[in-house]
Amino acid sequence: MAHGSAGRGSRGCERPLQLLLLLLVLRHSRPSAGFLHVKMAGTTQTVLLNNNATIFCQIYGHPSLNITIMGITWFWKGLGSPTEVKLYEFFGGHQMTARYGAVVPPESLERGNASLLLPRVQLREAGEYRCEVVITPYKAVGRIKLEVVASPVSSLFPEQAMVKENQKTLILCMSSGFHLKNITIRWRKLSQKDPQEVSEGIVTNYTIENGMLNVTSFLMLKPSLEDSMTIYQCMVYHKFLPTPQKLNFTLTVIESEKTDFNLKGIPPYIEAISALLILFFIIILLIIIFFKKVLPMLVREEYTQVSLPGAETPGAEPAAGCATLEVRAGCHSGGQSTSDGGRAAARQALSQTNPLSCILKASSQNTQTSTEEIEVLSL
Repeated sequence: MAHGSAGRGSRGCERPLQLLLLLLVLRHSRPSAGFLHVKMAGTTQTVLLNNNATIFCQIYGHPSLNITIMGITWFWKGLGSPTEVKLYEFFGGHQMTARYGAVVPPESLERGNASLLLPRVQLREAGEYRCEVVITPYKAVGRIKLEVVASPVSSLFPEQAMVKENQKTLILCMSSGFHLKNITIRWRKLSQKDPQEVSEGIVTNYTIENGMLNVTSFLMLKPSLEDSMTIYQCMVYHKFLPTPQKLNFTLTVIESEKTDFNLKGIPPYIEAISALLILFFIIILLIIIFFKKVLPMLVREEYTQVSLPGAETPGAEPAAGCATLEVRAGCHSGGQSTSDGGRAAARQALSQTNPLSCILKASSQNTQTSTEEIEVLSL
C-alpha cells in the first residue's frame, strides 16, 4: 500500500511538472522562421462604444494545433502609455484573465483562431493589442491598434411650430454622446424650389460631459407669411456615421393681429403701480371738479332760500342774497323800508357776491339790530 500511495503521489506531481516545463519552453521559444505565423486584421480595428469587440488573430503555418502544448497571451498598451498590461493568458488548457469577460474560446483555438473577445468596450480600452502564440519550439507575434468610437445621437427641438409673422423663432439641433470633435452640423431650407443652404442666424456650442462631447446648433428665424409650411432640415455629419443624420422641422406662419398690444416682458409690479397711479389721478381730478364746480352751486342754492327772523317786510319778496339781507338789516335798525331802487341794487350786488359770506354778514347785522332793540325797551 505504501508503494501504491507513492505511485499515486508521483503521478499527481507529473502534471504540474509538465506545465512548468511547458512554460519554460514557451518563454524561451524563438520566433518562427517559416513554421508558425499569426495574421491580424490589418493595422487598426474600429469598434463602437459599448459594443462587443473581437480582436482578430489567426494562427497558420504549423501542421499541428494541439492546444495542450499551445500557449496564447494577449497584451494591451493604452494610448500614450509605455507599459504593457497582460490581459489574457492560456497555457495547457488553463486560462487567466485580468479583464472581466476577456476570453479566447478553446473550440476556436483548436481551429487556429486565437482572437480575443472583449464585451462592452469602453473608450479607455483603446490602444495597442499584441497577440503572442507559442507552439514549442516556435513563437509568433502580431500587433494591432484598437480604436473605440462613439457616433452621435441627434435630436431636434421643436419638430414643428406655429408662429406669427416676424416673430422670432429658435430651433435647436442637438448631437451628443461622441468623443471625436470632427462633427459638422448644417441647415437647409426645403421649399418647393431647390433646397437652399442656410448660413445666417446660426450659433454652435460645444460642451463636454463625462468625457463625451455634446454639440448644439441654434437656428434663429424671423419668418414672413411666405415661409409658412416651409421645412427646415438639420444635417449631422460625423466620421463614424455612414450617412448624415437628417432631422426636419416644419414651420407654420400666421398673420399677426394689427391691434394686438403686446405687454409681454413688463414686470407685474410695474403694471400694478401704473394702475394705482391712474386711479390716484382720477380721484384728484374728481375732488378738484367737486370743489370748483359742484360745491359753490350747492351753497348758492341752499342759502338763497334762507330768511332771517324779523328780516322780512310784508308784501316784499323773499330774501335772495347778500344785498337783500343787508337792506333788510338796515330797515330793522333804522325803521325805514327799502325802496324798489334799493332792491335792484341788492340783486345786482347778490350776483357778484359769495352767498356764504353774505349770509354770515347779514346774520351779524341782524344780531346787532336785535341787541339795539333790547336796549331801547329796557330804557
